[in-house]
Formats: sequence, structure tokens, C-alpha cells
Amino acid sequence: MSNPRLSGRRLQALRAQVWARSPDKRCRLCGDPVQLGYHQNHALAYQIAHHTPLAHGGTDDLTNLAVVHRICNLRKGHGWRPTDSRIW
Repeated sequence: MSNPRLSGRRLQALRAQVWARSPDKRCRLCGDPVQLGYHQNHALAYQIAHHTPLAHGGTDDLTNLAVVHRICNLRKGHGWRPTDSRIW
């Protein structure tokens, strides 16, 4: 889900920064490769996710954000965590 405080150019800039900082371009929730170019509503579309959700005190700091698939981010919601803690 998108952060309602982030939109337009600020969101696009943040997405670009998170993408650039991801060395392997893999989803931090499932571990599979993430590719650009999918429509934003496609299950495999690139999104940014908060490791600690905003609802639980997380921030928009780059250290709290990661590359994920849209479907993985939807499954995560406000609390789902990967079983392999090495992913984050």
C-alpha cells in the first residue's frame, strides 16, 4: 500500500532511491527478482515496503524501505514478516 503522505514526484524520487540502493533487485519478502515495467496493479509490480510499518512507528527513511513485489507487499499488510530473517 502507498503511504498517503507520499505522492507524485516525492514518491517517484523515493522509489528511484530505494531501487538504486538495492544491489540485487530482489524482493525482500520472497527473495525472487523484481523487474521494472509491470503495470502498477500487476502482482509482480515493483513497490517499496516499510520494514517497520508506519502504523507501528516506522518512518520513510531509506533504511526502513525495501524493494518488494506488489503481491508480497499486499500479503505483508501491517504485520506479516518473512520466515527467513536474513531477507531483511
